[in-house]
Amino acid sequence: MAKPQLTEERARKLVDQLRPYVQSEGGELNLLRLEPGGTVVLDLLGPPHFCLTGRISLKLAIERRFHEEMREVAGVVVEERPEES
Repeated sequence: MAKPQLTEERARKLVDQLRPYVQSEGGELNLLRLEPGGTVVLDLLGPPHFCLTGRISLKLAIERRFHEEMREVAGVVVEERPEES
């Protein structure tokens, strides 16, 4: 059986599945790019009320979901930025 290919379309679909949860917490999640070697780079606008532990938990949950759903992903980088004023 052929190994699934990492594509922007598949990564965007997974981001679209994760986005409602992040938005329900007051944040935003977007796919920035796919890097050579299978790394997915995401942009996370953090929910303003999350403490450090909450932000780390959210990032880990996003990373775990990518690795579960897309086994061909070598790594997930979540670039976090604070809420814009």
